[in-house]
Amino acid sequence: MNGLPITFGGKNTSTSCKYEASEKADYRAYLFANGPNESPRVLVGACCFRFRDFKDAEPRWVLQWAWLHPYSRGRGILSAAWDGFHGTFGNFLPEPPYSPAMKAFLRKRGLCVYCWQRLDSDEVYCSKCEALYSRRPGR
Repeated sequence: MNGLPITFGGKNTSTSCKYEASEKADYRAYLFANGPNESPRVLVGACCFRFRDFKDAEPRWVLQWAWLHPYSRGRGILSAAWDGFHGTFGNFLPEPPYSPAMKAFLRKRGLCVYCWQRLDSDEVYCSKCEALYSRRPGR
């Protein structure tokens, strides 16, 4: 995964800004740096996951927010980390509302944001989930 994991209140384990992740933390944040062959190496973005308990669905991790510097957008930084995030957080939910850029990114992935099945519509959710979750706020 290309993101550098940090936890709030985590234990600093080295001088390279890596933090020991706690498996019990409700939040997990990741920092993104520019490409490995770029100099100087700088941070260009971040994202944060939060574990949520839902009233009408099983609890799971959500991608609460993500931000990349405008000059770093469209360069594959989030795409490169996405499969690693899926491996770490399972079928996480990218939390709405979505910016137009995030909607385009999610459509390009081709999977429903709720059930992670192949999309069958031009939205970011499949028709089955549209019927189930159509009253969710932020849509």
